[in-house]
Amino acid sequence: MGTQTTQDSSADVTRRRGYLAAAWLSLVLVPVFFFLGFAAAHLPYLIWPFEEGSGEEPLWFGGITTGIFLIVLAIPLVFAALFGVRAVRAGTAWGWLPTIVAASAGVLVLAVNLIGLVVLLVSGSPLG
Repeated sequence: MGTQTTQDSSADVTRRRGYLAAAWLSLVLVPVFFFLGFAAAHLPYLIWPFEEGSGEEPLWFGGITTGIFLIVLAIPLVFAALFGVRAVRAGTAWGWLPTIVAASAGVLVLAVNLIGLVVLLVSGSPLG
């Protein structure tokens, strides 16, 4: 009976470590997805006839490109938070650390983009 309990707890430890490792791996992949997001955000330029960096793009087009970037960047952040919470539910409190880092990074990226939009609108840019 004691052997079965040891095996179960060993499996639980392995599962907790797996969730925690997956959370940290997701955070390590954030820079990769950052550059993939930039690449994906340039794809609408292949569809619409706007020149990149010309300043002639309408505001809605900037919203599309920014939205694509944010969606791609959110992928590893969501997985880091998801696996961090699973690690906590499996029994390790260390799962909160990647969850908090991922949530903070997501809020920071959104805040920077919203501040940029407000500055763009207040400055009277011709993009609007």
